[in-house]
Amino acid sequence: MEALISQSELHDEEIGLKEGAARSFLHVLAHRFGMLPEGLSERVQNATPEDLDRWTDRVLDAGSLAEVFRDPH
Repeated sequence: MEALISQSELHDEEIGLKEGAARSFLHVLAHRFGMLPEGLSERVQNATPEDLDRWTDRVLDAGSLAEVFRDPH
């Protein structure tokens, strides 16, 4: 039973960290680029942690939102 509780708590913590990262990233985007387009918040909130990391790195040098979200391929 303790293992289930620990796994559940870990899962909840991971979700909380991801939500916080998404919220912070959206804040940085809005500060850097102004009003964000409709649907972008949902895209960011549904992103993988790897996507968030990649986009966060890009926002430092990007001149536009399109550059942040460009397809890496």
